[in-house]
Amino acid sequence: NGLADAGAFPPITLAFGTDLQISGNAGCNDYFGAYKPDGGLIAIRVHGSTEKYCSAPEGVMEMEQSYLLLLENTTRYSIDRDELTLSYYDVRKLLVFRRL
Repeated sequence: NGLADAGAFPPITLAFGTDLQISGNAGCNDYFGAYKPDGGLIAIRVHGSTEKYCSAPEGVMEMEQSYLLLLENTTRYSIDRDELTLSYYDVRKLLVFRRL
């Protein structure tokens, strides 16, 4: 993907509320939105975020934009123990999260 080692970036977080709202941090900015589960399918929409500019680590703003785009392209989810996988249908795994 052309970005530096993900270990160099601040952790990306995603929290699902019981009120069908999401929130988290995309590496620089906090974001919020909504989700709608339907069986193993899910629709996620990011409604807004803070508007900080982070110059370090290099590439963090590009990584943040890529992450938010992947989040909105998610159509399916699966949970295996402490791991949440978000995918685009059964075609492509987009994001993997581990419970903290």
